[in-house]
Amino acid sequence: MLLDLAGAVETKANSENGSVENLDAALWLQAWYALTNRDMGKIDVHKTLFEKSDLPHRFLLKQGLDGAPMSSGMAVYANQAMGLFGISTAIAQREKGHALDIVNSLLYWGSVQSAKFAYLQVEEANTAAVNLNQKLGFKKSYTYWYRVGEHTTSSSGD
Repeated sequence: MLLDLAGAVETKANSENGSVENLDAALWLQAWYALTNRDMGKIDVHKTLFEKSDLPHRFLLKQGLDGAPMSSGMAVYANQAMGLFGISTAIAQREKGHALDIVNSLLYWGSVQSAKFAYLQVEEANTAAVNLNQKLGFKKSYTYWYRVGEHTTSSSGD
């Protein structure tokens, strides 16, 4: 999905029910892995990827008043474009505007970086994410699909 950032993006997060904080990559990854129930044994791969990039980036986490992670997201800026990644919300915190706060904060950051447009990838079946992004003005740019098939290895050299 693609969003033209022409004009000022002036929306910031609503801190009424928690705070949106900028984190370093390591802390953000720990929170994102927890929010998405990922295998922590694979976190080093992501850490290495982030360490090797010198692009401007922002890692955000929205936490509740009790410090519990509610929503996360990150953005990377390059060539007047910003990519949004890792937008996730805890199951018990969905449909409360937390992801909207994260995305608005990231879009604001991108506008400060002089981004002309923002992009993200979302599965069509994730209607909550599609609706959120459309609400913000993102438009479908193209359709993609994953190719999954059986792979067999022939020992006869065929």
